[in-house]
Amino acid sequence: TIHESFDITLDAFAEYLAALDDDGILVLETGLEPTRRALRLLTTGAAACRALAGDAGCADRVVFVRSELVGLLIIAKRPLPEAWIDAIRTFSWERQFTASYLPELSLDEIRDDIAAEEEYFEQFDQLTEFSDDEQGGAAALHDPYFDCLEVLLRGDEAARAAYLDEYPFDLQPVRDDRPYFDAFLKGSSAAFLHETSPDPDSWVRRMPSDLYMEPLLWVTLVQALALGLLILLIPLLLRRGGVRRRGAGRTVVYFMMLGLGYMLVEMVLIQWLTLFLAEPVFSASIILAILLVSSGVGSLVSGRWVDTPRRGIAIAAAGIVGTLLLFVLVLTPLLEALIFLPLLARVPVTALLLAPAGFFMGMPFPLGMAALARSGRDALTAWGWGINGAISVSAIILARVLAIRIGFSGVILLAAAAYAVAWVAFPGRLDD
Repeated sequence: TIHESFDITLDAFAEYLAALDDDGILVLETGLEPTRRALRLLTTGAAACRALAGDAGCADRVVFVRSELVGLLIIAKRPLPEAWIDAIRTFSWERQFTASYLPELSLDEIRDDIAAEEEYFEQFDQLTEFSDDEQGGAAALHDPYFDCLEVLLRGDEAARAAYLDEYPFDLQPVRDDRPYFDAFLKGSSAAFLHETSPDPDSWVRRMPSDLYMEPLLWVTLVQALALGLLILLIPLLLRRGGVRRRGAGRTVVYFMMLGLGYMLVEMVLIQWLTLFLAEPVFSASIILAILLVSSGVGSLVSGRWVDTPRRGIAIAAAGIVGTLLLFVLVLTPLLEALIFLPLLARVPVTALLLAPAGFFMGMPFPLGMAALARSGRDALTAWGWGINGAISVSAIILARVLAIRIGFSGVILLAAAAYAVAWVAFPGRLDD
């Protein structure tokens, strides 16, 4: 699946460069298959360099040297001395590497280098008797890495935007709020894959394997929604007359929004705090424990408003929406400021940050159940449980799909909106 890559976000690059002294250089290795992955690394490096040196000061600080399979991106804290550039070029030539980008490197020089590279692989092919597919030599006098860096480092803002917009895959640098480096699909990707497929009639089956991950998430989401709907519809169809109870519509919306909001928050926080808590397994276990315990406490305390459920749901909704909006505004800066702490200290910090949200999120479900029981609508209680459980399963997948598209903050805002809708749909309003 597509996973978080906090180590190659634009925010990470900025921290790497900030940690260098004046003569320091940042060196990153990348595979060249698929090309789009290497190009996204270049766009991230170029954006970090522009943030450091401005639009006019980057072209003489970046180098990209490659073989057929691996590339090295070099970003210097200050303009590279001419002696360094000459040394890099000599090193590359002696070892049959291609200097795809060097300060002051012209397009004609790039073509000369690629022609030499092609000649080398033709000779290598003759010596080893490899097939054309196996030898992997350059097919044309064209270097996509030079094209990318030339536009991003020497072009103006309009040229950079046009390059990124016209490329068939998403090459925009990713941020810590949306650290999915391998999410390349965008609106024009499907048409490009169809047009370039050797078999347009079965282009989906011939899609590159690294691009399958996000569509598979969508397929899994549709399957989960369909199965959840089926589980709910079967007893409804078998029950003569269906569910014709006062407040049935409110009950459906209310418990659906509770399941959606809770799971969106839970799953996104696990992803969001992976960097802060060092490992995904630590993040999952720690955050689940914090939210479940604090939600249990909230459920217990909500019993104080059994007789006045509308007051209780108003307090809960205000607390949930308020804490979630605070997450969007201050969670990332807080995590960045406290990440220097040892792991054992970060765990209680995480508890202090998340427990208030978990406390308030534990209140709406028992308040809804109490409102149904108080008004004599016990027949809707089972439907509340079922709807909440069905949507919770689907929301686990939906959280990842949405985080890839709109980032962690966007998903948290959607969760806050879901709780606001639940407050409006609260079944207890019918009792007043």
